[in-house]
Amino acid sequence: GYFRKGNALLNLEQFQQAIQFFDRAVDLDPQNGDAYFCKGDALNELSCYQQAVECFDLVIELDSRDRDAYYRKGTTLHLLRQDQRAVEIFDKAI
Repeated sequence: GYFRKGNALLNLEQFQQAIQFFDRAVDLDPQNGDAYFCKGDALNELSCYQQAVECFDLVIELDSRDRDAYYRKGTTLHLLRQDQRAVEIFDKAI
C-alpha cells in the first residue's frame, strides 16, 4: 500500500512525494513505526531536521528499544548542532 509506494519514492529520491505516502500510511495505521521512520529519513534529506526528530520520537514512543530510531535521532540532533542532546541519545542507542 501506501508505505511501499512511499519507500519506492524514497529510494528514487522523490522525498516530498514519499512523505505524502508515509503520511497516508500513518493515517491508516498510527502505530506504523516504519512509516514514521522513513518519513524522518525523507525529511532529513530535505533538511527539515526538527520535523525529522519529531518522527524519530514517534518511532521511539512506539518502540523504546528501536536502536535505529535513536541513532537517526542523534544524527539529526547533531545536524541541528544540538550535540549534547545528540550524545545523550547516542548513549540510548548502545
